[in-house]
Amino acid sequence: MTPWSRASIPLAAAVALAAGLAAGPAHAYMGPGVGLSALGSVLAFAVALLLAVVGFVWLPLKRLIGLLRRRSGERAATAADPNDGDEGGDS
Repeated sequence: MTPWSRASIPLAAAVALAAGLAAGPAHAYMGPGVGLSALGSVLAFAVALLLAVVGFVWLPLKRLIGLLRRRSGERAATAADPNDGDEGGDS
């Protein structure tokens, strides 16, 4: 048997929730600079995460689209060439 049984995990979560709700007020002042700094940090993290996702998804997708367009263009040029494969000249 593992040290953590299935019943102990919800019990630990309930104890942590009760301890968090039972905590009293800190009576500490946080000025507007702290709030703006926290907001700026969260916003910067969200933008960085979005750009990372765009970089990992969009760039390979863009390359795949370009590859497919080049291949379809080559097929269209080959199909449109009436002399393709006609090596003998006038026959």
